[in-house]
Amino acid sequence: MQGSGYNVTLKELADKLELENCTPDLDIDHVKITQTEVNRPALQLAGYFDYFDSSRIQIIGHVEHTYMQKIGIERSVEVMERIMCGSEESPKPPCIIYCREIWIEDEIVELANKYNVPLLRSRKATSPFMAELIRWLNTELAPRCSVHGVLVDIYGEGVLIMGESGIGKSEVALELIHRGHRLVSDDVVEIKRVSDSSLIGSAPDITRHFIELRGIGIIDAKTLFGVESVKDEQEINLVIKLEEYDKETVLSYEKEVLGIYLSGHPLDRYRNMMEKMISARTIDFQPSDEDDREGGEPDESKVRDNQKVIIGGMITEKNVKYTKTNKVMAFLTVEDLVGTVEVMVFPRDYEKWQNMINEDARVFIQGRVSAEDDKASKLILEKVRPFSDIPRELWIQFESKDDYSQKEKGLLEDLRNSQGTDTVVIYLKDVKAMKKLSAAYHVNLQDEWLAQMSKKYGEGNIRVVERALKTL
Repeated sequence: MQGSGYNVTLKELADKLELENCTPDLDIDHVKITQTEVNRPALQLAGYFDYFDSSRIQIIGHVEHTYMQKIGIERSVEVMERIMCGSEESPKPPCIIYCREIWIEDEIVELANKYNVPLLRSRKATSPFMAELIRWLNTELAPRCSVHGVLVDIYGEGVLIMGESGIGKSEVALELIHRGHRLVSDDVVEIKRVSDSSLIGSAPDITRHFIELRGIGIIDAKTLFGVESVKDEQEINLVIKLEEYDKETVLSYEKEVLGIYLSGHPLDRYRNMMEKMISARTIDFQPSDEDDREGGEPDESKVRDNQKVIIGGMITEKNVKYTKTNKVMAFLTVEDLVGTVEVMVFPRDYEKWQNMINEDARVFIQGRVSAEDDKASKLILEKVRPFSDIPRELWIQFESKDDYSQKEKGLLEDLRNSQGTDTVVIYLKDVKAMKKLSAAYHVNLQDEWLAQMSKKYGEGNIRVVERALKTL
């Protein structure tokens, strides 16, 4: 991993690895290290300099030092000079590090001062030192980026929590810390790629150990929960993205927990279609009030016994029963925007429509009213039609024929990308003319695709029209 664009100073390296500076007259504060690789100049000591990368840190271990003693000080100085001097094509090494506290000859020190190449010394053995050095360089010089999220340590596993602002990432992190897990970073996570399979996350210095909570402010997790609640860095093992529940899921949870819908109704999006299709609402099946019973005018909206009506709604409950002849029938609870009604499905009709009358299905039901005094009326099912089967038209408006001609090619391509059964109608505003496209350009009116069309052709130019049916 070379040339990441990042660097560390030789002073930082020396402090981190506890290295002794054997050339104190040289300034190591401003020596930049940009390479993660290091080199043991074995072949170079023997005089072979082809493919020698002098920009790397050079390591002298016990083997190299023993060889230099064998060839003599004069030859050693000659070879080390060639290593230190550099050239236009090959820069000088940032430093030379001796391991095992090896004694450095005065001639080598003088040479290092001459060519301004710092000499450092470590107490550690060569192999362990090189491993530690490479690991540290890989971390410090790794390619990196910053992402919006929260990084926590959960049972030793680094979990990066991502999601849109305000979705609750910090609140989740706070709860995890409260349960004994550890915070690494909140809001901004700096990620380093230290290897092809390893990502290390940490916090910027300015936000380390802090959590920002909406409505509360910034809290210091280290002060509040103790030093064991925070961690400076952590390998990322798992990424979790928090997403908002879709509207229908939220509504189902509201109903399950509270027994009522708070933020809307699952049928709100179908309101216009239902108003065109239905001939009765569930409230019309309820018994008349006291005024009606005492001789007042009956409510014209109330259904009558044996009346044929069409209702629309969502099946919220389905109870299957067996008759004495072992045939299957069902009792359904259908909910619309104002209430519920019981629907009876006799065996012959159940066999015909059973695939369409499952729980949560959005359907129109045509049937015959079964009314009882002082009790809610019921509906006997005769026909069923899902909301998705109701004929719909997509109207696309253009200012003029010329406007349509300019956009026609792109429009037809957009229509081919959403093949379905819904008709497409082109409307020219200036001449008030309309044209239905052939079945080859029928579309599937999904919300996501409609949103894309509205963005491209203008929200006011895209309209979905449901065609009312007198019978199912």
